[in-house]
Amino acid sequence: MSEVSQSQAHLTALRSDIGIAWFIKRTIMAVLILCVSIGGVAWLLHASIKPTLNANAAVVTSSNQALAPTGSIARH
Repeated sequence: MSEVSQSQAHLTALRSDIGIAWFIKRTIMAVLILCVSIGGVAWLLHASIKPTLNANAAVVTSSNQALAPTGSIARH
């Protein structure tokens, strides 16, 4: 046998080994990587929010509601 026919036979054998199990393993790995990546990004984004900004927004909202409660008409 020549070198070319040996390498072609080797490639054919490799292609036949790739089956449904290989596809399922790769799919599971891809889903796990995707979940870890999205979870990490969500965690980092949540950690980057400063709690003082949310507290100040709540104070401003509550003070605006105290000035003009819902359903009332403000008259000057």
